[in-house]
Amino acid sequence: MKRIAFVALPLLACTTTGGTVDPAPQPPLQQANTGSCPDYNQYKNAYFGDLHDHTWYSLDAYGFGTRRTPYDALAFAMGATANKYLGGTEQLHKPLDFAIVSDHSEFLGVTDECLVDPSEPYYNGPYCTWLQGQAANFNTIPAAWAATCAFNDTTCIANRTADVCKSHPTECANEEADVWSLEQANANGFDSYGHMNGQCTFTAFNAYEWTATPGGNTMHRIVLFANDQVPSTPLDYLHYPSVVSLMNGLNAQCINAGTGCDVITMPHNPNLSGGQAWNMIGGATEASLRAQFDRLAEVHQHKGNSECPPTANGGTDPDCNFEQLNSDLSGSQVYVRDGLKLGLSNWSSSRVDPFQFGLQASTDNHYAVPGKVEEYSWDGFLAELDDSADKRLSSFADHNPGGLTGVWATQNTRDALFTSLKNREVFATSGPRMQVRFYQTWNSSVDYCQDANFPQEIVDAGGIPMGGTMAPQAGNPNFVIWAKEEDMPIVRIQVIKAWLGSDGMVHEQVNPVWSGSSAMPCVTWTDTSPPGATYPAFYYARVFQQSTARWSDFDCANDPNCPGVNCPSYCSDPSRVYMIEERAYSSPIFQLP
Repeated sequence: MKRIAFVALPLLACTTTGGTVDPAPQPPLQQANTGSCPDYNQYKNAYFGDLHDHTWYSLDAYGFGTRRTPYDALAFAMGATANKYLGGTEQLHKPLDFAIVSDHSEFLGVTDECLVDPSEPYYNGPYCTWLQGQAANFNTIPAAWAATCAFNDTTCIANRTADVCKSHPTECANEEADVWSLEQANANGFDSYGHMNGQCTFTAFNAYEWTATPGGNTMHRIVLFANDQVPSTPLDYLHYPSVVSLMNGLNAQCINAGTGCDVITMPHNPNLSGGQAWNMIGGATEASLRAQFDRLAEVHQHKGNSECPPTANGGTDPDCNFEQLNSDLSGSQVYVRDGLKLGLSNWSSSRVDPFQFGLQASTDNHYAVPGKVEEYSWDGFLAELDDSADKRLSSFADHNPGGLTGVWATQNTRDALFTSLKNREVFATSGPRMQVRFYQTWNSSVDYCQDANFPQEIVDAGGIPMGGTMAPQAGNPNFVIWAKEEDMPIVRIQVIKAWLGSDGMVHEQVNPVWSGSSAMPCVTWTDTSPPGATYPAFYYARVFQQSTARWSDFDCANDPNCPGVNCPSYCSDPSRVYMIEERAYSSPIFQLP
């Protein structure tokens, strides 16, 4: 079986090739550092990473032409250069602090079984033969996967299982477990490599994507594990075809297994869920499970921004109209803010908030280049389908490079990062590595922005950080927002507020709290019209940097067909936006009385 496995290499000097065969998995170089890292900080550092990325072991990515492996992806995240499909190389402008490979759990072994190794037991079977015939120009996932089954129709889903697995369930399960072991070997090996000799330069997690797509609607979740204690095989949509069955399975095979396993799930890009992302058919059981597992939600990725629709709050929030992929679906409850608001209503009726999630952003690229979000050098996300300016501008002009997740953690280790991910002390950016801190306090007598060691004073005084839950009391809550630029000045800061009113309706409000031009602004905003201590609410910060050119602007400028008759129409469309305000979102602070 031909595989890429983790081996000890000088990663920062190597070039990932996509398809090179290395020996079988090697043991980790050493155990990950369990003590204090050199940059340990009890008041926490910001670490940036990508929590959504695919390699050739995702069947769709292989079909798009991707031949890069989990090894290639994690090496790229650490700073290695990668060969481009059309020649040349690419590299992150700075390495990531952490990353995962989140290949689809469904048909995880099929690319190896059907497309790579002729010695596999059913390489010449009918399903593999069909897939081999599609592989040269294959831009859709198999019909068995894309079947339009009704939501939670387990009979339909079971009947659509690929022939390769229906006809050979044992072999299919073994193949999936084998590839999952390989994914773990790479994640654990790179994590150890990133913590050699007491250094803490890089963290890799074990993860995969549970790819629920009922009726073609995106109901996917990233399943991310805390450490190397994981189930023997991924829990996939074919065998766990509902949120309840997935999360019950994770409880049985991870949380309650007595192995030290811990896990969170992250729903992603709800803008393509067809209005189903926040539907619950499992009643109180599902609500409780979602509250337990769904700790973060993806607010931004290459398939568009999912914060809020352009018509949010009666159209009074124009900043929602940012990197929108599909038409306005505001009536369908498909955006992250919709879910957060529904959580307040659920809390009011049942004292459970199934949508009390923090905000993260990732790429979801199917090109095995985690963290590749620079607008000026974006090469697409679908390998051979968008590997030229003409292809991107003609077919994918509304897409974008995706975003990054920032985590406030004491140090760059699995334990510290996972604790903060689970606690929602996380912020999302549309790409730039700008930083955001967000705290709530009831103390109005101290100007915490004057603290030279911010946020030491507000933390020591018991300030509630992003992702936390404030203790309701009478009076006006104060919120402290601190931001730091990466390369461009911060120009605006807002606080988004939503609350359940005495009329039984959930209201929302956008509060501009600062504008100017600063590398590191800090501001305190007081809610002078609070919902009151008996009503649930949430608040989060939205931070904007100075406008910069969008990737499409660079592509239009560099396209050899422009200007001219063969120049993509996008480049001469005056309605198109070529300058964008990149932004960051803090996770909410909740009031749940």
